[in-house]
Amino acid sequence: GIRLLDSADTYHSGLEQDEGYSSSLIRACELATAEPYVVGTKAGMSRASASSTGWRPRPLTGESVRAAVEDERRRMGRETLDVFSLHHCEGYSDAELAAVVSSLSSCLSSNLIRAVGLCNVTLPQLMHVHSTRGLPVHLVQNAYSVYDRTAALPP
Repeated sequence: GIRLLDSADTYHSGLEQDEGYSSSLIRACELATAEPYVVGTKAGMSRASASSTGWRPRPLTGESVRAAVEDERRRMGRETLDVFSLHHCEGYSDAELAAVVSSLSSCLSSNLIRAVGLCNVTLPQLMHVHSTRGLPVHLVQNAYSVYDRTAALPP
């Protein structure tokens, strides 16, 4: 059966002020089954409005990363999140990215998260985060389908 679920703080039912809806559903699913799920969740994107299908990056800070981790832990009723990912890596200065990576590292060492992921990331961005910031990246989630092969193209 299905044991890996993908979530994000911005996945919701379409109602205003319904942030974290999918995380609450995951908690309800886990309470209804005997086996736990592996859950990947992320932060760093937002919709223009609840009825919008358009997404836009929402840059994170060290503090907002920690807050997003805490919010998702609360919504899911978990002490530790399996995977926490940045929804994007665009638009960060070196100092901003350093603060975000430091916060993720702190969450890892505090056992608030088990693994770190990056979404919608280019190879140079992945290498920068992993090699210059020393953050272990456990998961990469990029769009890739028969319709979108952009992730397979060389940088």
